[in-house]
This record gives sequence, C-alpha cells and structure tokens, in this order.
Amino acid sequence: NETLVLSVLKTLQLLACAPGYVSNRRNQETIAKYDGVTIMVALMFHAKSEIVQVEAAQALACVGLINPRCASIIENTLEFSYDHLFSL
Repeated sequence: NETLVLSVLKTLQLLACAPGYVSNRRNQETIAKYDGVTIMVALMFHAKSEIVQVEAAQALACVGLINPRCASIIENTLEFSYDHLFSL
C-alpha cells in the first residue's frame, strides 16, 4: 500500500531529524543498524511510484545528515548511486 509506505518514510524522516533538520544521531544509527538504509535504497531505485522514490531519498538524506558513519553506510550500500538522485 503506497500510503502506508509513504507514512513510514515520513516517520523515519522525523525520527532521524527533527523539524529544522536537527539530526538525532541515536535514531539515525538505530535505523542503519536494523537495515533501514538497505530498504530505503531499494525503495529509491525500485519503487513503482516516483513519490515513494523521492520520499525514500529524502529519508536517506535525513539518516545521513551530519552523521559520517550513517552517510558511509548509505554510500556503500550495493545499489546506491548519487546519479540516480538527479533523475528523481
């Protein structure tokens, strides 16, 4: 269900960074620890809905915000590519 996926992605964005883009390191690392990054990268590349792809990319940005460890996990995820972001 697209609405459910969008709600989950929005929730992950808010958990990873508060309004005003204030990062929450503990939540960012918890999301990364439980394979949230892998799932979001897969959604960014393979979701049929473009809005889901964009929201997944936004959630990844929140997870990696001011957190080099999480940013490194995102960059090293098998399918991740910055080039794909430009096509969204």
